Amino acid sequence: MSGEVRRKMKSHDIASLIRRKIRNRRLEPGTPVMSTAQIARRYNVCLMTAHRVLDQLESEKLITRVKGSGSFVRRNTFHGRKLVFGLADENRIDYDLKRKTLMNIFPETALNWFKKQNCDYRVIPYMAFRDRDMETFAELDGLLLSPLYLDLETTELIRSLPIPVVIYRSEFEIDLPFPQVVPDHTTAINRMFQYATPENCGGIVIVYQNHPNGIARRDSFVKGAEKTGFSKDAILTLDIPVSEAYRTGLRLAGEIRGKLLLSCSDLATFDMVSAFAEKELVCGLDYQIVGFDNLEGVLKLPPEYPGITSIDYSRETAAQLAAKLLVSTVMQKNPFCYQIIKLPTRLTVRESAFSHQQEFR
Repeated sequence: MSGEVRRKMKSHDIASLIRRKIRNRRLEPGTPVMSTAQIARRYNVCLMTAHRVLDQLESEKLITRVKGSGSFVRRNTFHGRKLVFGLADENRIDYDLKRKTLMNIFPETALNWFKKQNCDYRVIPYMAFRDRDMETFAELDGLLLSPLYLDLETTELIRSLPIPVVIYRSEFEIDLPFPQVVPDHTTAINRMFQYATPENCGGIVIVYQNHPNGIARRDSFVKGAEKTGFSKDAILTLDIPVSEAYRTGLRLAGEIRGKLLLSCSDLATFDMVSAFAEKELVCGLDYQIVGFDNLEGVLKLPPEYPGITSIDYSRETAAQLAAKLLVSTVMQKNPFCYQIIKLPTRLTVRESAFSHQQEFR
């Protein structure tokens, strides 16, 4: 047997010893691993064999080498391997930039966070849930779940999964025994209604889209208005598809003067402002508008658009918190964590509403 083959076998044996220590948690994630010189002395091998040991462990993603500092056990390893997470939230192909921006922030942020934390991931299609394809879930350590995947055909399977599940991207608490990350609408809405009162506002018009998050936003607006003293007759709610926003704006133009329009999605906000402008209504003077989503800071809008006063929350923060919560739940071996994390929403005042109130500046 040649010396080259003996060296390969020796390095394999030494790598197995170190791998076992990682799997048994005798070497915790983040702790240093022996250097090539230390390995050579400890196991009485040459430096070339010691290098092979570290090369092998690095190729298996068990260690990371930091120039000038040494080698360390990679973080988020579990039983000597990388954690594997499922993401049940597919990126959407959409030619509308505003819609694509809003829809893809969550999954893109979550996947990038998994990558940075040395975790593998699988994007799980909806059909895997509907068809009860258990092989798809067999290799997963945890699942990050969009409520878009929850329905009568999938919920029973999701409840039965023997792995931790974290729900994100919902804007209300879902009645399932899983940890969740949701925005707290009341923080920004309560602040808004300190200034939008029955004394200085001729009425409230709320336009929303008929999906769970749109309804949650609508209900939060209605609750805030009623708490402030608006009567039910002073609050008009309209369920409109985004594609109908412009035409709805044209119809509302004759009755929106002196009122506050609350748009539950900026996908509709800009079309409605355009429709009112066509009817020669000046935003911020003839009427006021508050949009939800704050696309003002994401997209470059035409100069004729007024700055839109907005309510929003950090979707990047929500996605990162959900991914972090999932990893920590798996690492702590606690699949029955039911923690609810609430993110405060923020009110950003621009020309379209309340800009005359100095307190908001």
